[in-house]
Amino acid sequence: MTKNYIFIYVLLLVIGLTPVQTKAESVVPSHYNVTYNDDPRSSYRSVIDVVPIPATLPTVVEVPLPADAEYVLVHEVNTDFYLSSIVDRRQLTSGVTYEIYLHESTDGIRDLPENLLDKNPDTTLDLLVQGLDTESSVGFLIYASQIQKVSEFVIDYAPNTALPRSVSLFAMVDGKEELVSRQEGYSSRRIVFPERSGQSWRVLFTYDEPVRLSGLSFGPEITSSVVSAVTFLAQPAQSYAVYLYPETFPSVLLRDSGILYGSEAVRPQYASEVESNFLFKESDQDNDQVPDMLDNCPSEYNPDQISSRDGNQGDVCADFDNDNIVNPIDNCPTIPNYDQYDTDGDGIGDECDKAESRLTEQHPWLPWLGMGITLLVIIVLFVFVARRPLPQPEDETNSNEPAQ
Repeated sequence: MTKNYIFIYVLLLVIGLTPVQTKAESVVPSHYNVTYNDDPRSSYRSVIDVVPIPATLPTVVEVPLPADAEYVLVHEVNTDFYLSSIVDRRQLTSGVTYEIYLHESTDGIRDLPENLLDKNPDTTLDLLVQGLDTESSVGFLIYASQIQKVSEFVIDYAPNTALPRSVSLFAMVDGKEELVSRQEGYSSRRIVFPERSGQSWRVLFTYDEPVRLSGLSFGPEITSSVVSAVTFLAQPAQSYAVYLYPETFPSVLLRDSGILYGSEAVRPQYASEVESNFLFKESDQDNDQVPDMLDNCPSEYNPDQISSRDGNQGDVCADFDNDNIVNPIDNCPTIPNYDQYDTDGDGIGDECDKAESRLTEQHPWLPWLGMGITLLVIIVLFVFVARRPLPQPEDETNSNEPAQ
């Protein structure tokens, strides 16, 4: 019997010390994990398809974007990973420069004409009166470095200066002058005319008292344009899609693309035209079946869309009393009460609560105490009356006894 116990004990000990083999779980690096409840691509309105790069090693590529694209999501189609990227928006100057020369006489000025093109209000040019009781005039020739489309001519005058009698603008076409516009002095600060192309112009000022100018320019001024591109680390033989114009910003963990800023190995990559994203779904944060773009309370559930202010904002997210506390959590939604004091704790702010009810609302046992005291008084009175002896009737036998 003892041997059997020893055998069982040894068997249990062996079983307990034998390692149990379990199926090993694969560990995925955290930077490959994507955490979202819905497909993040559905938040983007448009998509650009990028062709695979003809390379055998990972390469930093640059994909051109529309100038107004600021936020994008790069998707590696084959692996279903999302990549870190940078969007670079650069301004390109138009490269147009102007030169100005005095036309004919130099008697009417004493400063450099170049002062009018330096965009510095502190450098000016004076138009001097050339004779007493005579109308003076000074003209300038302006040349652009290339043909420009313009529709206005802007004249900046120094403060407190007199205005010219008139300003005339001429365009030089095939060696001949064409009058573009002539304005009286009081309305000559901005001369507007139908858009036309030109490279050479003449402006003529007529005046009868000194005029001080601080600048001349053509408009509308187009000094620069914006180009945009997205840069990321592309893998060989992989296809990519760049999603842009997000309606919302989903939370997505991205695979690292290394140091992209200042990379010298950037390779321009061909991509398709911007197309509509068929995965796109109108955002509805509050799940009230009204898209956020049309919802008068995008973050508050209100399928009825009730608005007491002509549909500008739904009542459930409005703040009628402008105390920075929205109606659903404001204990007094019609009267400003920034402190939200509620002395009696009944959920109605003191500003909206009736003063005479606060004591009983704060101490709800008081009415019961009053009723209890009243009932107790009634019981005491009842007991007092019940225990009082009743008057006894006179004894008839005593009344029939003869008097002695």
